[in-house]
Amino acid sequence: RKVVKRNGSIMLKAFDCEEIKELERELRGEYKVLRRFIPKAKRKTSSEFYFIGLGKRF
Repeated sequence: RKVVKRNGSIMLKAFDCEEIKELERELRGEYKVLRRFIPKAKRKTSSEFYFIGLGKRF
């Protein structure tokens, strides 16, 4: 969490699981903007997606 500078951005690859809602809640508190991005070029059976966080708060 101390790697990203204030007002910095991240792109985090994630997979759908039970803990993902907790992670999303934490990230929403740390970034001004948080989006889920699902790439079009993925396997239909894959549960992968990306979190894109913009504007780190701390």
